[in-house]
Amino acid sequence: MDNKQKLVHILCERKEAVSSKELVKVLNVSDRMIRKYVKQINCESKPFIISGKEGYQLIKYPAYIFDSHIDQQSTRLAYILTAITDETNEIDISSLADELNVSIATIEQDIKQIKNLCKNTDLQLTRYQNVFKLKGKESEKRKLYKKILIQDQTQYIFDSQYYQQFFSLTDLDNIRKIIEKNLNMSNLKMNEFSMLNLSMHIGISVERISMNNLLSENVILHSEKKFDDHMRVFAHHLIKDISQQYHIELNEDEYAELEFAILSRVVPNEFLQDQVVRVDKYVQPQSVEFVRQLVDKISRLYHIDFYNELFIAQFALHIEKLTIRLKTNTLQENPLCQTIKEEYPTLFDIAVFIANEIHKEYHVELNQGELAFLVLHLGNAANDIINTAPMIDYHAALLFPMYYDAEKKLISYILKHSREHLNIECYHDIKDVKLDQFDFILSVYPLHLDVKIPVLQIHPLPHEGDIDKIDDVCRTLRDYKAYEVIEKAFQGFDEIFYKQEIYMDNEYDFIHAICEPLKESQIIHEQFIEEVLERERLSSTYIRNGIAIPHSSGIRALKNFVVVIKNQKPILWGSHKVSYIILFGMTSKSKFLNTFDIFIQYQKQLITYINLQYNKSL
Repeated sequence: MDNKQKLVHILCERKEAVSSKELVKVLNVSDRMIRKYVKQINCESKPFIISGKEGYQLIKYPAYIFDSHIDQQSTRLAYILTAITDETNEIDISSLADELNVSIATIEQDIKQIKNLCKNTDLQLTRYQNVFKLKGKESEKRKLYKKILIQDQTQYIFDSQYYQQFFSLTDLDNIRKIIEKNLNMSNLKMNEFSMLNLSMHIGISVERISMNNLLSENVILHSEKKFDDHMRVFAHHLIKDISQQYHIELNEDEYAELEFAILSRVVPNEFLQDQVVRVDKYVQPQSVEFVRQLVDKISRLYHIDFYNELFIAQFALHIEKLTIRLKTNTLQENPLCQTIKEEYPTLFDIAVFIANEIHKEYHVELNQGELAFLVLHLGNAANDIINTAPMIDYHAALLFPMYYDAEKKLISYILKHSREHLNIECYHDIKDVKLDQFDFILSVYPLHLDVKIPVLQIHPLPHEGDIDKIDDVCRTLRDYKAYEVIEKAFQGFDEIFYKQEIYMDNEYDFIHAICEPLKESQIIHEQFIEEVLERERLSSTYIRNGIAIPHSSGIRALKNFVVVIKNQKPILWGSHKVSYIILFGMTSKSKFLNTFDIFIQYQKQLITYINLQYNKSL
């Protein structure tokens, strides 16, 4: 019988809470190992073991117990972070490798990743020989832990069982039920992302408090914001229920921090209705005015109109609660952040612009998760401007013998059911078709042609199978067509500079090195450089596929230009490795957004085009 099975049998026989001190003595292991066993046992499904002031207690006997093998980096990072923030133990790298059943080299890489995540925080990862320790504010440790759990977990976005494996003392599903019960009783609402964040926030807080890792930094400004009394009552009852469920006592800082975390995520029910609400009842007038000014600036810079009273009301409430989360260090994380950044570049750029305006007005900085939530708000209000990149059009010639208007019905059927953007012209004779103007030919009868473009025979009457054939042909042509889009985009630049094998210490040095010659050539001015640096500071311009596209969000260039740098040896751009750096500017904001979206949407073809240009220059 292994130690985990012994632990379960001890708790089963006692039928009451057993102190950690007693379990340590009986099993001859450390207190941290007891917590590890509990976590592994509870990972089976719902927690079988709960903890409180009296110790551990079994609430359900598991059918079987097994040693979980931690093979995902996010799982390992969470485990390591828990270990190195334990004030009672010193953790060495060999012990971590043994416990996680991975190599020391893997642990070294994980530690390096945690150190990178600690950048721009008050946390410091220290190392003495092979012993690690994370030092800093308790609030920062909790924030980092939540970030590791949630960031970029697109495949587990709302999977409570996945997240439960990181919690040994709390039940996330139970926390959610407690929140939902109190929301229903108070006629208040919370979106799914906020529910995920708050459940995790409460879970992490309870676990840290249970291990006597308490907030003591006086981070909460108690008089910062006057909330509606109804909401405060809701928060009070929720905190009371959580405290009773998990047998914890909150000091003044813990209570205030949790209260703000709750109040900054809940919204009145009427704000979710499709009608103008009483803004003054819930939102301060200066917040509404700030959003109105934002809408005006966005309209001038991006030529996009967000002026809608319902949007202004909802967005003002969001901004107000966002600034509270920022000032009370209870920021939200978004597991879809990287996906949102890649798929909706224009809206993400507008969100970065808004973040900069918030920084100027409130002197606070947004994290990546909060930026992603801004994009969701903007996208919900502007469905028709989510992407400005041109759609790929496929031009097809249809050969159809003259027979009443049968060809019109066939074309209408194809256009309605195809997933591609098609332009179809009908001809009765192949001799009339100018082949160089079409991507492929459709014919209702056999054609024996020696041509360079695809020829596809289809049925004379609407047929579902023909749609699949046509879409397959389009997919085979997509790379070539996308390459044409990239090629056309580069034709829109007045100045094109290709450079290679340039290496700098960081992204900011790169930006200076690229921009200074452009300023001397009067292609850009000094303010353009400052804007590019500011944009990079707010959110990394790394995209994916080893590409970074540094740019200015608001300032126009004096000429349409692009600078392309290609390095054989990847360089570090923020926390990502980059081989291609593309900095460009346009005299027109709309042209800039269009080109930017093209570069994001057709990255594969962008790399192909760049490599071809470099090969030509050799």
